[in-house]
Amino acid sequence: MKNFIKLFIFTIVIAFSSCEEEKNITLDVGPGFVQFDGASASLPEESTNAVTVTVLYGNTAESNTNGINVNFTLEGANASRINITPSNGTLVIPAGETSADITIESIDNIDVDGNLEFTINLSADSDVPVGIAGEALQNVSYAITIIDNDCPIVLEDMQGTYSGTDNWYASAGGPLSVSFAASYDGTTYLTTGLGHVWLANPEYWGEPVVTAYQVPMTIDEITGDVTIPYALTATTTYNGDLYDYYVEGSGKYFPCSNTFEIQFELFYTGKDPVAPYFGVPGFIWKETLSK
Repeated sequence: MKNFIKLFIFTIVIAFSSCEEEKNITLDVGPGFVQFDGASASLPEESTNAVTVTVLYGNTAESNTNGINVNFTLEGANASRINITPSNGTLVIPAGETSADITIESIDNIDVDGNLEFTINLSADSDVPVGIAGEALQNVSYAITIIDNDCPIVLEDMQGTYSGTDNWYASAGGPLSVSFAASYDGTTYLTTGLGHVWLANPEYWGEPVVTAYQVPMTIDEITGDVTIPYALTATTTYNGDLYDYYVEGSGKYFPCSNTFEIQFELFYTGKDPVAPYFGVPGFIWKETLSK
């Protein structure tokens, strides 16, 4: 038992001595070094936020007496798709500070140009060595991905039935469930059904559609802008008489969600607006439809 107690006390003394020795260890980092605080980040092209890339100074704030110039280069970047600050390739860590930030903002466009992947590299000609411990091996590169938010517009792939709702008044039973059928003949994008639900519904206009017509729709394959020219959309019947109705409008197609947002007016023959006849002059039908 006495030997065991002696051994236990000896172990405590060694452990205590070891702790004391660790407290007195001093790491000589020389002039210090700079490194990234991470390795990668991504940013949606449409984002209004910026990516912040922090560069750390591996020494005390007191040792940074004059400020530190940190040079960096970009590999694989496209200047038309990003804004980077500082733009001159030199980041300054101010005197008395131990970090500074590089910021990257994406530039939203309408081009289907894929994700942009590029790298920020710390340069060896900075004021102090780069990388962890200044060995230029770790945390000297930072990968950025700008995620493209644009999808191609392919008219051949936009055929079928689009369904959604309109902006008809809630007090009058709205919004209405609406739809149109779309086809493409290799030259013209054609739609059938614009305004038909409202025209035929007995709670609204109450004129059954007896003949449905294809209305051309021009879609800009770059911007997605939609133009609906003045065109015959339907012939209806009321009290035994036939009436022709026309549409004209505009809108936007969003290819990534396969969604249309359109607006149009309804007219009688001679471009006489229908809206004043139900007491709402200037009413514009607005529809959001997806497939």
